Amino acid sequence: MKIDYVQPVATDSKVDSYEVESSDNTLLGTAKVDGSAVSWVGAGEGNTLQFNKVNASEDGDYTLAFAYAQNEVADNNNFQTKSRWADVTVNGDSASTQHVVFTNTRSWKNYWTTSIRVTLKKGENTVLLGNANGYAPNFDSMAVARTAVQTSPEPLPEPSVDKSALQTLISKAKGVAEKDCTKESYAVLSAALQSAETVDVKADASQDEVDTAAAALQKALDGLKKAEGGNDGAGDNTKPGADNQGNTGGSDNGTNGASKDAIGNTGAAVGVIAIAAIVLAAAGALIMYRRRRA
Repeated sequence: MKIDYVQPVATDSKVDSYEVESSDNTLLGTAKVDGSAVSWVGAGEGNTLQFNKVNASEDGDYTLAFAYAQNEVADNNNFQTKSRWADVTVNGDSASTQHVVFTNTRSWKNYWTTSIRVTLKKGENTVLLGNANGYAPNFDSMAVARTAVQTSPEPLPEPSVDKSALQTLISKAKGVAEKDCTKESYAVLSAALQSAETVDVKADASQDEVDTAAAALQKALDGLKKAEGGNDGAGDNTKPGADNQGNTGGSDNGTNGASKDAIGNTGAAVGVIAIAAIVLAAAGALIMYRRRRA
């Protein structure tokens, strides 16, 4: 779909429309009414169209919308369209003059609109159209309306910051027992936990801050190292002067004592066996003696 132009239509009762051919207007120089339009405005300072009795309900900012047509081309080539310009002055004040462009409407019968913003005073005002340096377009009418009050849009609410992942990691880190970790790895975790808790309670923390703190805490948790013996080397039997060293000595003494007892018990057993052997030998000798006598 191709769009050539948009023609706005005033339907608001607050919009006042002024026709160019009205007897209330002033035409000077070559400017003249041509049907329902005014043509030959411009190409000289004195060739002007002035709207009179332009009413404003109060002092303030207004929008003027001009309905116009123009189909100026270069070198009689319809594909080389040209724009026209007009100077718009309000209440004869040169400081208010605006140099307004009017683009080509592709036909002298096609009426488009262009608009500008001006300041009007309460009551009647004048709007002068002219162009000392070139022709202005053909004008059909002018619509006037109070410019809508421009209000700053309410700021968008700040996106909510999700701290749930960070808070989960904080709880996990708090559950780590210092005695189960090496001093170095627990020190890293402690620092990361402190930073994470600071961010967690910060009312205006950004999502980036929260995510960064969570990542650092997770890294510290992942880097934890278990202490030997369960508490970072406490009770290490290999250390000089450890209590178990004495136990070892005690164990040796106990072992030696046990060995001596074992030897003593063995001697007693040998004595018993020797006596039993003598008794058996005596019994054997008696039997042999009786046989011989028999």
